[in-house]
Amino acid sequence: MGSREPPRRSSSRSHGVERSLQAEVVAEPLADYVSNQSARGQARLYAEHDALMRRERHIWKYNRNSDKNRNPASVCYNEGAVELTTSNKKEEKLDKDRTYINANHLRSPYGDFVLAQAPMANTLIDWFRMIWQLKIAIVVCLTDPENVASCEPYFKLRENQTLKVKNRFIVRTISVREEEGGITNYQLRLTNKLSSEKNRTLYVIAMPTSPHKAVHPRKQLSLVAEVWATETATSSVGDGTEVPPILVHGCNGVSRTAAFVATCMMCKTLQTTGEMSPLEVWARLNHARHNAAKERVHFLSSIECALLFAVDIGLLSANNPHLAEVNKMFRRAYDEELKKEKPASEQ
Repeated sequence: MGSREPPRRSSSRSHGVERSLQAEVVAEPLADYVSNQSARGQARLYAEHDALMRRERHIWKYNRNSDKNRNPASVCYNEGAVELTTSNKKEEKLDKDRTYINANHLRSPYGDFVLAQAPMANTLIDWFRMIWQLKIAIVVCLTDPENVASCEPYFKLRENQTLKVKNRFIVRTISVREEEGGITNYQLRLTNKLSSEKNRTLYVIAMPTSPHKAVHPRKQLSLVAEVWATETATSSVGDGTEVPPILVHGCNGVSRTAAFVATCMMCKTLQTTGEMSPLEVWARLNHARHNAAKERVHFLSSIECALLFAVDIGLLSANNPHLAEVNKMFRRAYDEELKKEKPASEQ
């Protein structure tokens, strides 16, 4: 066997000197290479940073406005927060730097809501600015509107009485209608002296509830029905095509506020699709409003209400044995929650 000859390296000869073909490849100058690589790396870094920023929740606006927050635990995310604006020169002069309010806007196919803390003495103007800006026609009040500790009074409880807010907003109570289950529907006329559109109609539907106890499902569904009926009966404010969000508040605008919104959303999905996803609804709420799912009792009560609604509209049989077992589970869970020590602050 003859020896194998090693492979020859491709080369070219110039003036008798052997040169590799690799040397003929045109390369960019070292300075340009380093610059381009750095720019690409920087672009990737910026893109990754932007992606992280979009996924994260931020609270620096909340931190800068500590005097406008009721409770350190009721954090207002920057993302989805209501940002107050101005619409004319008079408002700009007064409110140019007053853009913050502790309220988050939740938009979904099954309801448009603003979850907010109750107004404070130093945020009452901002409260009505938000109502006016978002063209809100319905407010759901889940706390005692006369209890100053949990809610700065923002309207009068008797007909033909008027509340003036710093000579800017005037709130006159037109009618008061009491319903079963402790529900009261107040029709108000709201006047904004700085707006060319002087008057609007505002409905406050009040049903004070306990911050740490489940609302009886029949009462909660009565409140949902009252809100829906009022929404249907009132024409949208503005150009007639935009449906304004429903403003919902307790004291701090978290647990029981979220429970009512979750109940509305699940009932609406049952009504339109025949299905519901409690975890998806509560995930939306917790993403929009910090500590929305703070208390287990409110999560469970919203599901209990939705199941009762499913019975009411014929999706479930009241005699379903599985439903009876689920209701027993609810009772046990509520009893367990009642045994736990509750914080003094109202949610």
